[in-house]
Amino acid sequence: MIKSIKENWGRFIILFGFWTLLTNSLHPQQVLVGVICSLLVVLFSVSFRLPERSRMRLTSKIVWWLVLYLIILIKEILLANLAVARILLKRDMNISPTISRFHSGLKTPLMKVLFANSITLTPGTLTLSLDDDVYLVHCLTEKGAYEVAEWPLKYWLQTVEKEGKW
Repeated sequence: MIKSIKENWGRFIILFGFWTLLTNSLHPQQVLVGVICSLLVVLFSVSFRLPERSRMRLTSKIVWWLVLYLIILIKEILLANLAVARILLKRDMNISPTISRFHSGLKTPLMKVLFANSITLTPGTLTLSLDDDVYLVHCLTEKGAYEVAEWPLKYWLQTVEKEGKW
């Protein structure tokens, strides 16, 4: 147990820092609860770590690609919010719920799941299942069903995958 704490002190510091930001207090009681909660999360999460062979080696180039991915994802989420609001505010509410099935071409489980979660985070789409490389996605409109299969974020993740040293 002590070995786990020594190996994960960085995670503990980040969690405790986040706790401190959320509570906005250095009262001894708040600090004690923050230390206990952060410690418990670190101890429980140790068993959930990926095996060494499945981890991506983070280089500055990969971090840069992932930061750009996050910025583009936020932009896509905002645009999708506007599109869904436009659909819902019209009198005829022109929706055509459609289920789309497609392959992403992504190779690693991490990138596949990141792509599936990005789809689900975007309003108007929901990833129903991910089986190997087959995505089953529910879309609010038929147009969205065609667009989700060729979503530009998929190509960003493919680039990160190529750059990564797996």
